[in-house]
Amino acid sequence: MTKVHYRKSNRFKIDMFSIVPFDLLSVQFGFSTIYRFNRFIRIESFFEFSDRLESIMAKAYIWRVARTTGYLLYMLHLNACAFYVASVHQGLATTTWVYDGKGTAYLRCYYFAVRSLINIGGLPEPVTLFEITFQMTNFFIGVFVFSSLIGQ
Repeated sequence: MTKVHYRKSNRFKIDMFSIVPFDLLSVQFGFSTIYRFNRFIRIESFFEFSDRLESIMAKAYIWRVARTTGYLLYMLHLNACAFYVASVHQGLATTTWVYDGKGTAYLRCYYFAVRSLINIGGLPEPVTLFEITFQMTNFFIGVFVFSSLIGQ
């Protein structure tokens, strides 16, 4: 009965669409991360899992801290990717602020993301208006993340 009900629900359709292997399109058209975007439509399942887990745990604060730490790491990842895209847009090694194209791109960009979001300092000064805006946004997001962590 549960299986029949599930297969008639909208959740089943969403689950089926989310597992369609659009990344096989990269064989024909070249690699692009947009082919994996359909995976994000299942994000509701994570939040449902999180709520249910938190409701049954005796010490729910442990899960809240772990979840918030995961959010921080994910935001750092997104920031590293955004910094790399911004560097490519501005031109690699065109200014002292952008990624210079040396070393492992992801690790260097992730390092930049950690230093800028956590406000460690010692970063090169942004030169162009785009770089200044990007860096100010980083600082704002960093302050927001740490105020959220303290609030937890």
